Amino acid sequence: MKEQVDSLITELASHITEVVQKNNVSCSYENEIADKTKALAQLITARAQLK
Repeated sequence: MKEQVDSLITELASHITEVVQKNNVSCSYENEIADKTKALAQLITARAQLK
């Protein structure tokens, strides 16, 4: 389970980085980046709580 969450974290972080780099944080992508960053934070929190 931890490996799957780690994989999701890595994939989402890479995707966010790619969107930011390609679009130079244009206004049209701010909401997408914000939403995905929140999801990333939730995944990291869930990962920290896994035993």
